Amino acid sequence: MSDYGTLVTTMRTFHKTGATLPQAWRLEQLQTLKRLLFECQDELIEALEADLSKCMTEAKVTELAQLFAEIDYAAANLGSWMKPESVKSASWVNSFDSIQVRRDPLGVILIITPWNYPCMLTFLPLASALAAGNVVVLKPSEMSENVARVIADVIPRYFEPNVVSVVTGGVPETQALLDVRFDHISFTGSTAVGKVIMAAAAKYLTPVTLELGGKSPVIVDPTANVAAAARRIVWGRLINSGQSCIAPDYVLAHADVEAELVDAMQAAILEFYGENPAESPDFGRIINERHFDRILSLLDNPSGSDFDVVTGGPERADRESKYIPPTILRNVSPSAAVMQDEIFGPVLPVLSVNSLDEALDFIKDREKPLALYLFSTDKGVRERVLTETSSGSVCVNDTVIQHGVITLPFGGVGSSGMGAHHGKWGFDEFTHTKAVLGKGAGMEGLNAVRYPPYDDTKLGRVEWALGYPKSLTKSACSIM
Repeated sequence: MSDYGTLVTTMRTFHKTGATLPQAWRLEQLQTLKRLLFECQDELIEALEADLSKCMTEAKVTELAQLFAEIDYAAANLGSWMKPESVKSASWVNSFDSIQVRRDPLGVILIITPWNYPCMLTFLPLASALAAGNVVVLKPSEMSENVARVIADVIPRYFEPNVVSVVTGGVPETQALLDVRFDHISFTGSTAVGKVIMAAAAKYLTPVTLELGGKSPVIVDPTANVAAAARRIVWGRLINSGQSCIAPDYVLAHADVEAELVDAMQAAILEFYGENPAESPDFGRIINERHFDRILSLLDNPSGSDFDVVTGGPERADRESKYIPPTILRNVSPSAAVMQDEIFGPVLPVLSVNSLDEALDFIKDREKPLALYLFSTDKGVRERVLTETSSGSVCVNDTVIQHGVITLPFGGVGSSGMGAHHGKWGFDEFTHTKAVLGKGAGMEGLNAVRYPPYDDTKLGRVEWALGYPKSLTKSACSIM
């Protein structure tokens, strides 16, 4: 295990030189990252296929395409993002002052990335951190070992080690990194590990960005286009074999459309992956045996009282290839194991509800999810869902695609995370918002009232200048 303290000290020493401050340096790093992704895409795509059985289309669409868009967007807008922002004072007292908000780089950033989208979720925060003028230590997941190996190989080809360094390994290496003081830690992964990251960061009061997960619900009401909803839900659930943090985790379907929806979802699976999805080149595999066993354990239903299997099921799973078939469950008990934690696999429970109130109560009784999906054409229903629920994001009449909108923040709330990535949101996440006030050296006579010794005359003038209330009868906050 390397001396990570020395590595971080070397990187921080470089950062303190101010070399990362100019816009030109940041643009150079973004262009370097773009060149890396383009020139090394074949290596990355091959590694994604080896780790997750991702087909080329899925690899390019869900891993690489957004990275090029993110880099181009940051490069095009970097000048305006970096520009100090003038702020108007709420009081005339500061009328002659210069008031600004500036965005300062934080320093040395640790980015700990997951295995499910090991390219996109590594290079996307890297782009934001570099655009913000930081230097970065990357810790890719050891579970996507082939992608981690490629990342560790290609980064030194393009970046100096005091700008971007890669640490590979498992839990011991991550724990050793967390013993070192960073200026910000970004982590994408499970809520349980997110708590460990946050506890370690607290030792140094290091700020964190946590993109976690949870059980993202889908509401389907009677006004929905059921055929379209079925295809979009199935697609969102089954890309990457269900191993997506914002994938639909369960469906709350109104009783009037539940049967139709379930039938349409079965038809969508057949349309997308054929009679035997195991033979489809477009259907992925589970990352490893531990997660394979974990997902199968959720389908253990010896009494038959927890759910009914509509399609798929554990009997058709294959351990050797780590294949679990697309599985739809119906008549699901809320107390079933499959309803307790994020599934993170190609299994979709469908629960019947009799009203929007019932669906909203069900969601609000659980932890705040990373995403929430609504299928409805009723504007009143949409407004109620947006107003009465809390989630990292909401997507209406589709699933997952909100992640591809780089002008929207991507992040969680509560147990699904904190902070945000994408575009300006990601840039801001890796900077410090510094308040700046500049006052002229003259006009000292105006300051006399704030200097001791104090008297009633000075107090009266200060109260007048600051708008100190004499009474509340005519206050702006009065409700009369």
